[in-house]
Amino acid sequence: MLSSNNEGPFDQPSGGQIQIDALSEERAGISAGASLSVNNSSSSDARVGDGEESTDTIPRVQPATDALEKRIAAVLRCEVCFDLRRTSMYLCKEGHSICAPCLTDLSAEARIYRVPPKCFCCETDISVTVRNITVEKVIQELSSNCQYCNEKLPYKFLDNHERYECNVYPTMCKNVRIGCDWEGPRNQLPEHESNCALLRRTCQDIVTNLETLESKHEVEKNLFRNIADLLSYEMIAFTDLQFRPCYIEDDLFYETKVFLVFGRIWMVRARIDFRDDPNRFGINSILYQLILRTETDLSLHIQFVALKGPYSNVQISPQIYKYDFNANNLESNYGVLPLKDGNDYAQFMASRDVNFRIAMFLSN
Repeated sequence: MLSSNNEGPFDQPSGGQIQIDALSEERAGISAGASLSVNNSSSSDARVGDGEESTDTIPRVQPATDALEKRIAAVLRCEVCFDLRRTSMYLCKEGHSICAPCLTDLSAEARIYRVPPKCFCCETDISVTVRNITVEKVIQELSSNCQYCNEKLPYKFLDNHERYECNVYPTMCKNVRIGCDWEGPRNQLPEHESNCALLRRTCQDIVTNLETLESKHEVEKNLFRNIADLLSYEMIAFTDLQFRPCYIEDDLFYETKVFLVFGRIWMVRARIDFRDDPNRFGINSILYQLILRTETDLSLHIQFVALKGPYSNVQISPQIYKYDFNANNLESNYGVLPLKDGNDYAQFMASRDVNFRIAMFLSN
């Protein structure tokens, strides 16, 4: 079985003085070792206190919190993908930072070519790495914007804010259990529930809605029963992958790196089916296929399903596909990659890469 891959704000000093950091001192042409302060006065007599009286004046310096956070973020980025990852971070022997998805990518690729995994920067062996918990904690303190209301707060508080505090977080009517399909921002929920049209419908309409919901639940139960049956297979593989955009003959596709499963090399390719519907960001559906990159004389009966990745917020509704691979059929048919939330389609389009997990089952 192979696994590979898809700020706290600084307080502004109170009182009549503004502290200047070493960088500001250097820019002002003053030794960083001196004790500096600027009087909070509109008078042109504001002086620099360096132990002696001075007639020189310097402009008032404001704390550059945002600029400092950007510099810190640049230092903490993964040295392989250059992204600021909210995942586990590791160090090679020379001190280069590697995020968990990239470490898994490098390890998987090395396994395919049967060579030791090496750091992308210095080529040192990364078979054994050290967890960098300090970097992880610092990244958690950096500011992030809520994807719904755009409020800026430390990343470690972001999930709790979005789920329980954000006024525009997408919520559903409590009557969803009897068929109401309304979904909207949290601050509009009380008004909707007090005027929910479903409560004014007849009993027969509600019964019809309940029957429709029951049929959907039955489909989900069948899916879970099928997955339970697949888990009895002797050959199972779960692989974490990332979609990356690419162009093939001027057409946009999303592809993963190759990965090794069942002794053969595979990859996954996806494409987007567009439509003219602004409510779905112009996307009808995302389609994907499994591709066998190794020639084979045998017939391989494969069942596969795409699942939510460990480093992704994109929710995927599991759907199992079957395909018989052989020498003449190395690419499966395209199947729908069903996303639960319409906002995830926009995230799929905007993300540099999309992390997901694929489960593969080989039957005799």
